[in-house]
Amino acid sequence: MDELKKTPENNRVEQTSAKGQEALDALLKWADAALGSFDEPAKRAEEAPRQPREGQVSPEKEADTREDAGSAAQYADDENDEDYEDCFEDIDYNDDELLRGYVWDEDTGRLYKLDESRRRPVMVPLFLVGLLAATLGAAIIKGTPILPATGRDNSILSQEHQIEQETAAPLPSDQQQEVSSEGTVRYIPAEIIWDGDTVAVLASIEAAQSLLEDVKAYFHESVTGEGEKESVFEEDVEVRPLPNGTDKEIESYEEAFKRFTSSSSPIKIRTTLTVTQTETLPFDTRKEKDSTLVEGTRIVASMGREGHSTTYTYNVYINGDRSSTRSGSDTETVKPMDMLIYEGGDKPDIDEDSPGRHEGKKGPDQGELTFIAPIEGDISLNFGQYYGVLHLGLDYEPEKDAVIASEGGTVVTLLERGGYGLMLEIDHGSGFVTRYAHLDSASVAPGDTVSQGQTIAAAGSSGNAEEKTLHFEIRVDGIPYNPRYYLD
Repeated sequence: MDELKKTPENNRVEQTSAKGQEALDALLKWADAALGSFDEPAKRAEEAPRQPREGQVSPEKEADTREDAGSAAQYADDENDEDYEDCFEDIDYNDDELLRGYVWDEDTGRLYKLDESRRRPVMVPLFLVGLLAATLGAAIIKGTPILPATGRDNSILSQEHQIEQETAAPLPSDQQQEVSSEGTVRYIPAEIIWDGDTVAVLASIEAAQSLLEDVKAYFHESVTGEGEKESVFEEDVEVRPLPNGTDKEIESYEEAFKRFTSSSSPIKIRTTLTVTQTETLPFDTRKEKDSTLVEGTRIVASMGREGHSTTYTYNVYINGDRSSTRSGSDTETVKPMDMLIYEGGDKPDIDEDSPGRHEGKKGPDQGELTFIAPIEGDISLNFGQYYGVLHLGLDYEPEKDAVIASEGGTVVTLLERGGYGLMLEIDHGSGFVTRYAHLDSASVAPGDTVSQGQTIAAAGSSGNAEEKTLHFEIRVDGIPYNPRYYLD
């Protein structure tokens, strides 16, 4: 197999693996030393002579005590007693579950309980050492370093990230910031170009841009008054990064701001204050005669609409000072629309015997029915359109108060009804009904049968009548027709 060609990346991997192996060897060496320190107390305990526990006497001293007390014979009898020996026959001293936490002393023939509180602190470090060793071993096998990498820049980035940083393309020269090889940010000096000339050099592009905005805001706030304000640069302004190696003197932000907001500022800010004033223009009403309409009829041809005149006054300020040569005004006008009304000029033919052309058409034939005038007097208003309202009958100026039935029939209605006032209706059959309104009183009641010429009521001025009047209608199936077509 060909030998693997070593690359910078392979060298880094080998260096990382070697460092990891050295760290593992040091860790294992420390673990062995720690385990050895834990075994020393146990070894010393085995080498030291057995000492009785607190409150417990040695076998020799216990025998002397029994002999002195005269209990040696009794002690011997107990040991020879079969019941005493039987209680230990069933004990298995190799049973881990039974003897866990205890130790059997063959010299004394007694079972002692161990102090668990002294053993546990030893087990915890052993567990931690084992866990750390297993983790480090797995990391080395996978080739992933778990300790901070030390090297050129003491970076804690992974190997892949370090390679990506080193091979990344350099930042373009016109960026606002640059990152040095040490990882620090270096700002790029910038110059402010006004109308083609350099007017300031600042430490960074951010500082130059912030300076221009702050200067514009300064002059914007210096203009006071009611209206809408707008501030812009009078000429084109540009922020340009300085090329490498330029030795132009850099000005502080405070110095540049003070210079740009003074009366001798090299840049110009134009602020426009717009004041709006609106005036309402009323409309007129025009009336025209129309001979095709009956007199009293009015038709609105177009509704009126108000107009308005809006004046915009522009006050221009240069760096906070008003410039009269650049100020001005402009006016927008919306003309009003007049209202147009057509009024009827055709008078009805009241004096003619037959209805005029504006009095409608004759309705159904009355057959054998004949109708006579309901009262003595002249007709004051015919059937037709008057003042924009359709007049549905004939109005009489009574010479006498007596109102008679125009034709025989049955009284079907007698009531007060709005503008009609006191109203009476007679049904003549075949759908024909006569109506009598503005009555003062009635001499018949609903259900009465009347004959032609019989007095049925007295004329009056009830309802909307301003003077004594009789309003008379003839309706066929509920539709009013001009009575003049039916009166004999």
